[in-house]
Amino acid sequence: MCGKLKLFGSDKSKVKGNEDEKPIVLYYAKYIGVLGSNKSLPLEEDAYVYIFQDRIVIEHLKSKVNTKIPYESITDLQHIDAGKKVDLDRVFGLGVAGLLWRKRAIVTAIKYTDENREPQTVALDFIHNTKYAQPLINRKFREVHPTPNMETNQGVQSIADELSELARLKDQGIITEEEFSKMKSNLIGKM
Repeated sequence: MCGKLKLFGSDKSKVKGNEDEKPIVLYYAKYIGVLGSNKSLPLEEDAYVYIFQDRIVIEHLKSKVNTKIPYESITDLQHIDAGKKVDLDRVFGLGVAGLLWRKRAIVTAIKYTDENREPQTVALDFIHNTKYAQPLINRKFREVHPTPNMETNQGVQSIADELSELARLKDQGIITEEEFSKMKSNLIGKM
């Protein structure tokens, strides 16, 4: 990727604790909160979200707590439309007109199992980086948790349907046993 990631003049290319490994990318986000047994994590705090090959690390800027979420421990990933909200930067920049200019907020909710096997949920608002962060997190999640290929399932279903149809034609005497066996072998070969 690119060289060192700089954010607000500081070198954020490495996460504390593992100085040798660099993240794929780093995003600023609003950490909205946690749902689960881990009540020690803060609510509504600025955070850096590091995307690694095998995990996500959320560095809480105020409380100085790091949350590590391996992709294998993620059980669900959702992008929730939080509706339109006022962007405070626009209010400060445009005054009253900024109050009228609302943007759509899409929040990323990550459900995972922590190291104690307790279910947890965190919510992140990537603000201006939503269109970059969410697809990357989705891709990394799908690499670890692939969804069944719908075309393959449909192909198996249609082959099963064809076999049923062939059996019906054989039972009605429309095709012979030999024709049935040959067509059946061809269909099974397609699987």
